[in-house]
Amino acid sequence: MVTRDPERVKWLRGMIRRALRGDSLFSICRWLERSHAPFPRYSKGRNGRWQIQTVRTALRNPLVAGMSHYPYGQEHLPPEQQVLRHPNGKPVIRRDLALITATERERLLDVLASSAKGPRSKHPKAPFVEGLVWCGGCGSDRPMVARTSSPAVVMQCPECRAIASLAPLSAAIERVLLSTRGTVPMWHRHFASPEQLAAAEELERLSTELDKVARALTADRADTSSLNREMGRLKRARTAARRATGPAGAALEPLNMTLEQVWLRCETTEQRRHLVNSNIERIVVAPGQWKDDNARLQIIWRALGTSPIAPPGVESNEPARSRFYDPRQGWITVTQGTDIITAAGFSNRAFLKAIADGRIEKRGDGRRNYPSLALASVHAYVESRRAEQAAHEAAGEPEWISRAEAGRLVGCSEGTIGWALIRGEISRRPIAHRGIPAVSRASVLAYASARSANSTNSAASCRA
Repeated sequence: MVTRDPERVKWLRGMIRRALRGDSLFSICRWLERSHAPFPRYSKGRNGRWQIQTVRTALRNPLVAGMSHYPYGQEHLPPEQQVLRHPNGKPVIRRDLALITATERERLLDVLASSAKGPRSKHPKAPFVEGLVWCGGCGSDRPMVARTSSPAVVMQCPECRAIASLAPLSAAIERVLLSTRGTVPMWHRHFASPEQLAAAEELERLSTELDKVARALTADRADTSSLNREMGRLKRARTAARRATGPAGAALEPLNMTLEQVWLRCETTEQRRHLVNSNIERIVVAPGQWKDDNARLQIIWRALGTSPIAPPGVESNEPARSRFYDPRQGWITVTQGTDIITAAGFSNRAFLKAIADGRIEKRGDGRRNYPSLALASVHAYVESRRAEQAAHEAAGEPEWISRAEAGRLVGCSEGTIGWALIRGEISRRPIAHRGIPAVSRASVLAYASARSANSTNSAASCRA
């Protein structure tokens, strides 16, 4: 199995990491080809190239989360959900095989479903900003709703039909929220039993559903009778959940985390919605492009109070490696990477070659001035070059001189020295810094002697 194959498991981890951060399956295929990744044992590729379906099949495999495929008696479920389960319905997970958690697998399946071709639902899964975003163009008294607009998800105004792409909108809200209130200390309610915690999480979900039904009632052609019945059912369930939860403020304790740390530990849309709703009352989106968050967004903040409360159960989650929606975090342009390499004193040509060879992690996006290089991999490249240089210096290298000094020793131009370097007649420093002598003095003297001998032989042959 691939999760125990030491040759292929690192490539599978890289595929999962790229898919979860939003890279397309096409760019993942090209990364695998540039890195010369081995094909799965069940596939040899097509003409030596990775196929999108091969990557999708590998990512959908339940083994990545330590689950086993078990279709018997589960024909009503989608194929990716047909796994071996406990009597209580929860999947059987082998921790020694799992590369990701069950929650991360749900996110991964959502990403794969959104990238799959075919008809899409007009009503996608509710985003964490649902009910908070309002149109600034027409001043509608109804919030914008999520819609699918081939293929991206957008927020659409029910009055003027203006749209705002959900991905940049979510990233902008995340940036503004964390930059404004990311350092606020958070509190949490301490529940006496796991049952109370489960009831609190159910209460959060029911509150979200009630808000959704209330917004649906404002539509022009709403089915008010069925919506009222649904609202009554949700209210009865909410009352039961409140009784099971107990007093709301009975055990309020400091969480010893900031709002940004809590945000990175949110695993579900409901938890992120709770955090946003408790801080933001309304977001008005003005028409335009996403160049300046403050110019496009008008945010009405809620008063925090003395004890801002984190979503229930979030303190036990592992923090995410990066933000959920901001694609610019941790990524830089090639120009910015060149500036880092120049400041470190290394060659730009070797840096560009490292990008082409796949030694520096790159997103498959051809847009100009787009943050496509992983900042961490650029710093890792600089450190590796410094380690190589230190190893060469420790080995006792010969004396190095500049090209200008080499030209003076030989009695020729720097261009001639350059051609001799290209032909391999003069040795150069393996790890070259900008502005540091990189030509071997001993090889320059040997080249000068050979050049002088050739000149003498040519003159003798001419006299003869």
